[in-house]
Amino acid sequence: MENLKCKSCDGNLTKDGVVYICEKCGETFKESEIKDVQEKTINNSKKPEDIALSLLFEGKGAIEVIKELRDRTGLGLAEAKSIVDTVMSNSPNMPKSTQQGGCYIATCVYGSYDCPEVWTLRRYRDYKLDSTFFGKCFIKIYYAISPKLVKWFGTTKCFKRFWKSKLDKIVNNLREQGYSDTKYIDKNINRGDKYGNTKM
Repeated sequence: MENLKCKSCDGNLTKDGVVYICEKCGETFKESEIKDVQEKTINNSKKPEDIALSLLFEGKGAIEVIKELRDRTGLGLAEAKSIVDTVMSNSPNMPKSTQQGGCYIATCVYGSYDCPEVWTLRRYRDYKLDSTFFGKCFIKIYYAISPKLVKWFGTTKCFKRFWKSKLDKIVNNLREQGYSDTKYIDKNINRGDKYGNTKM
């Protein structure tokens, strides 16, 4: 993937702590400003890695990005998945919810798609909610609403604090009902195609 470029002089940017510094003119950019710089760099490129990064920054989930990357480039599934995985792991300012590719609100609150609390919730989704009509309706509505909530409010402490107290109670209740909090692989790998979105 190309280096990030400075808005002012097109010099290469280097990360220094929480800022990026232009090697040519010395201008600094905050983490919050770097997305615009990355998008400028990406939009000038047709590399699969840059296309994937651009799509991820649009807020699309990993499965959706893989599918679109394959459509745009003609890559095979394994190659497209490998590119998306690499881009997600190598991007320092990727939004948490996008990086993890999973339960939107829970991933935002707990900071990872692969943690005990989210494993419990994913099991409940796959083995209980997905087995009933109303549960499937809930999942579909959740997929339509939660990405927007996380995109708008996911970086605020108030949002995380509010949902953490609710999710902690739900997770504890599910554990008491016997839902495990051990490592879990999603039951329905094609969930994105089935519900029109890619994450929970």
